[in-house]
Amino acid sequence: MTGENFEGDPAKLREFMAMLDDASAHALAIRKDMLEGLRANNDWYGLDDPYAVNAGKQFRDTVRTLDDTLGSLADAVIGINTGRELELKAITGASYYAKEQISKLQHKTDGVTDYSGGGKSH
Repeated sequence: MTGENFEGDPAKLREFMAMLDDASAHALAIRKDMLEGLRANNDWYGLDDPYAVNAGKQFRDTVRTLDDTLGSLADAVIGINTGRELELKAITGASYYAKEQISKLQHKTDGVTDYSGGGKSH
């Protein structure tokens, strides 16, 4: 590919993967901090009065949704990185194979003498 794409450039791909790792770690850290921060206020709504019954359920559902969302975000980023890792292996494997084939061809032509007339002498 041409331009600013990174699909064929292992260095750019590794850089992108590092950014994804950071994003995933950040999402997991936010999730952990959020759950720890909310733990102290788990019963802010009361215990067993009608308001507490409604507000408590809604609060717990909201916290669970946030927890699930941040966990899913981190999982999605990890999944993207797994795909990029496979892409990187394919790129480096193809590059290695091509270099190996070039080297084999070069060894086959090492004994050929190049005359000013071009090609082998007859």
